[in-house]
Amino acid sequence: MHTHTPKQDALAALLQNRVQIPILGINVKASILNMKPSFLIYLAILFVGTLIVYALMTLDNSKSFIVGDHSEWFWAMIQAIILLVSIFYIYGQIELQRSSNTLQLILQLRQEWYTKKMLKYRKGACDEYRAHKGEVTDEEMSNAETEVANFFESMGTLYKHLEVPKGLIWDLYAEHIEHLWPMLEKRIDQIRKLPPPDTTFFANFEGLWIDMRSYSKERGAPSDKKTPDEIDRYVERELRDLVQDLLDSD
Repeated sequence: MHTHTPKQDALAALLQNRVQIPILGINVKASILNMKPSFLIYLAILFVGTLIVYALMTLDNSKSFIVGDHSEWFWAMIQAIILLVSIFYIYGQIELQRSSNTLQLILQLRQEWYTKKMLKYRKGACDEYRAHKGEVTDEEMSNAETEVANFFESMGTLYKHLEVPKGLIWDLYAEHIEHLWPMLEKRIDQIRKLPPPDTTFFANFEGLWIDMRSYSKERGAPSDKKTPDEIDRYVERELRDLVQDLLDSD
């Protein structure tokens, strides 16, 4: 697998820009992470609709509904609309800021994945696997293996707590996640069992791997745990591409 693909570059470009979503005739700026209906829209429609129904049931056509004794419902409706629009605007700004911060973190992770230092770590992790096939040894995880695992632990934390779309991570990193966790699993389990035992060690990386497999199944892609032969082929592809990327970065 090449480290850069047109699909990945197109997604990254899309992430760096906001999109326009028409809502009730108004173009509301939203990020990819915010492309879902807000409950405030439905609340506003319900509330305004209730006021309109009330007005139709109580309005005396011989009287003005803007001024006079029968105008209270009209001004109440106007105030309600102004209040709801204000709340929706504030809520939207908060959501946009949150989404923007999340997207920035994703882009930072993606940039880190292709730094020269990370390329060396990825190559080192592949070299380690090729040397011992992921089996438990007397040695602890190498620095390269730890750094690669830390990268996906950070991504798993971001995914778990900031509601990063599963499909976005799947498009960009699924192949790596689905191969790297089985590559490092026995080494991680070895450390988890050291006294005092700690089952949370790289737990977010593991949770990310589980969810990526589940999503692969939903998409009709291969979702079984990678076999040693599949991992060997992945390692060879990675080493070939990483060597080339490292040469290009010099």
